[in-house]
Amino acid sequence: MKKLTLLSILFLFAVNFSMAINPSGMTHHRKLSIQDPQVLQGMNIATMSLKEFQKITGKKLSFKEKIKYRLAQKAMKIKSKKSGGQFPTVLYVVLSILPFAWILMGVQDDWQGNNWWVNLILYIIMWLPGFIHSMVKMKEYTND
Repeated sequence: MKKLTLLSILFLFAVNFSMAINPSGMTHHRKLSIQDPQVLQGMNIATMSLKEFQKITGKKLSFKEKIKYRLAQKAMKIKSKKSGGQFPTVLYVVLSILPFAWILMGVQDDWQGNNWWVNLILYIIMWLPGFIHSMVKMKEYTND
């Protein structure tokens, strides 16, 4: 009787332990695809390599899926380049001539990036370096 009780306790412990490791009780994993929105959420596929994507999804992509992935990457890069900033070029140039382009840079970057304070320092040191810096960075902050 003691052996049966001990075996049943060990069996229950083993079942409980195995459920803690794999709570769903399933041994297979769900296959992830490029079209799956949960896979793409939080990922930047525009800069992610194909190997990194395959490593994250755990699936080896077919030739057709690789082509779709590359086309999606190109489309995202083109879209991000075309979107540019939210300010018209004329406003940006006028505020660059006046030493206030750093304000537009800061607003566009939510005051997080380095461009706005570098531009401010360059305007404080001398007007010309700040103006040149703002003209070089103009594509990032204008929508034209």
